[in-house]
Amino acid sequence: MDLSQSSDWSLSFEQTLTGSNLSNFLVPVQFTSQIIGVYISTSAAKPTWHRAGWISQLVPTNLISTTVNWIAYNDVTLLGGNVIIFPDNFSSYQLQFSFPVYFPNAFLSIYSYSGTVTTPDTLLGQINSTISDILTLTTNVANIAQQIQNIITIITGIAAILG
Repeated sequence: MDLSQSSDWSLSFEQTLTGSNLSNFLVPVQFTSQIIGVYISTSAAKPTWHRAGWISQLVPTNLISTTVNWIAYNDVTLLGGNVIIFPDNFSSYQLQFSFPVYFPNAFLSIYSYSGTVTTPDTLLGQINSTISDILTLTTNVANIAQQIQNIITIITGIAAILG
């Protein structure tokens, strides 16, 4: 997977947040990409500030309530750029951010990755296909060897008849 191709990334959300929006901010976008890029900054960052808060991947489960999403993934985000590869690929999900209380504001950009994602299942499929191709080639080589043996037998028989 090559994350360096800018054409494989698209801006999904961008906003400067202030005040009460900084606590448990639910991004009003449904995401589908297993890989996202998140850029976070604040105007008052001190040199010792590295963490930008928490990100949560929320998925609908329809358990207890159809309007409540459950956390499927939760991690710390850092100031600056973060590439996040979610362990599971859900058909759709939302993101929730919780910024530190001492942030006066937060600039948030979220990019979705649309390039090729190589998963273990994809690799397993490629390996199985390669094994199948090798078995087919082995069978073909065995058939050719048998045909060559038959030709040698025929030629030996003709040579014996001709003397």
